[in-house]
Amino acid sequence: MGSGQARSSRPANGDLKMQTVVRLVCVLFVVGVVACDEPFPPYAEPQGVLNGEVSVVVPDTVQVYFDAASQQYYLNSQMIFNVTVTNMHDDLLEGEALVSGVITAQSFSQIPRVVLIPLTTGNLLQPPVFQGNIAISPGGVASFSTLWIPYATDGEIVFKDLPFSTDGTDKFYGPVAFSASAEVQLFERVQPIVFGAAEFTLVFREIQVQN
Repeated sequence: MGSGQARSSRPANGDLKMQTVVRLVCVLFVVGVVACDEPFPPYAEPQGVLNGEVSVVVPDTVQVYFDAASQQYYLNSQMIFNVTVTNMHDDLLEGEALVSGVITAQSFSQIPRVVLIPLTTGNLLQPPVFQGNIAISPGGVASFSTLWIPYATDGEIVFKDLPFSTDGTDKFYGPVAFSASAEVQLFERVQPIVFGAAEFTLVFREIQVQN
């Protein structure tokens, strides 16, 4: 055998570190490529976050003046719809506001009619819309209130051409049964919710205007 020293087959310490780094970079690259090929999960809108209720404040008998000369009706009783939307979530809900809605009141009589009452930020009592955003605390509510005039989508007052009884010159229509539901949107990224229905019965008293 020769007297020269045997050469080691093990890589130098620096070469070993370099190979480890290269392998690690390769592994991370492969993982990154696989991860990039997987699409992000679609946005899942939370369910059951908002709960709505619609109610009505009206007298049992609604007084309406009728002017035969102009064929116009004038409401003499205050009729109010109230709508509340409650945050059922455990967290604060806040985001870009998109406040809109409609109350649909359906009459059930010999001539069924539909009354549509729009809801806007002008009807929103709380919470305020601040710098384009709206927020509702856990258990908190957004509330609306609006007057409604009982003119239907066909352009007629809801008791038009219904049977009536008389007391002197006054005419009494009804009782007329109604059911009211609402559709409300508060947030840009949350779909409108539909809720109801409030059921109530009204009698309309038509009072002739004496000219």
